[in-house]
Amino acid sequence: MHMRTLAGIVMSSRFHACVFALLMAALPMLFWLSASAVTLVILRRGNIDGLVVGLWALLPALIWAWAGQPLGVFCILVAMVMAMCLRKTQSWSMTLMSLVPSGLLSAWGISLYYGPLMEEVRSVFYQLFGSELHSLLAMSGQELDALIESSFLESVGFIVSFSAVLALMIGRKWQDLLYNPGGFQRELYLSRFSPVASFLLLATVVLVSFNQSLITAAWQPFLLMPFLVMGSVLVHALVWKQWVGKVWLLPYYLLLLVVYPLVVFIACLDSLFDFRARLELMANKVSD
Repeated sequence: MHMRTLAGIVMSSRFHACVFALLMAALPMLFWLSASAVTLVILRRGNIDGLVVGLWALLPALIWAWAGQPLGVFCILVAMVMAMCLRKTQSWSMTLMSLVPSGLLSAWGISLYYGPLMEEVRSVFYQLFGSELHSLLAMSGQELDALIESSFLESVGFIVSFSAVLALMIGRKWQDLLYNPGGFQRELYLSRFSPVASFLLLATVVLVSFNQSLITAAWQPFLLMPFLVMGSVLVHALVWKQWVGKVWLLPYYLLLLVVYPLVVFIACLDSLFDFRARLELMANKVSD
């Protein structure tokens, strides 16, 4: 079904929005579509309507959490916070920075939820990769347990933060398709962190990396996600302005999880030097 059709269904009435959000949250692994509908309602109709739709979306998400799958709850809540921030500030940089406090609360919830289940998680890892882990990693049993726990919670944090950002972008794209064609692309093209925001976020990432706990392991993806988004925005801006070809997007996303430290570094540099403005200036000089 076309994206504009889905957006039209959601915005046709509050009832339709509630039904769509509830159904998507009830279906396996489609909670991000439910969160997208909630963010669209918040962006277009305001926080009150968005909270109503969000509550209906959370009903099946809470049932999934009770059954052992809490990702939908965290995704919907984080996406709602970001949508409210974007509606109020009209700033993607401020919106992405809201991942820091909302991510901390989510990391606390994730650690509380999965903390009692860590023994089962370790057991599954050992059953699947036990001999390979011991042969590849020269670690004591306690160090290996800590690595398994932190890796698992970082993965959960990454899924939640990525799906929440994806849901907000889909919601904003839906709004763009219905009411303001082209506005979303221009917003992202102009988005970049200020040097102060970039420094504070990077300092938080470094400080958190020295603290090994369940909460900090789940929080780290929320801290890195703003940099990954801004770095990706820069790449898409280069493609949009035809400074590089679209063919580079596929290898970029395939290698993103491998080269993410470089993406973080480039996003930090962009906050200082504004590469897009410099490239625009160079292009104007060449054209003249």
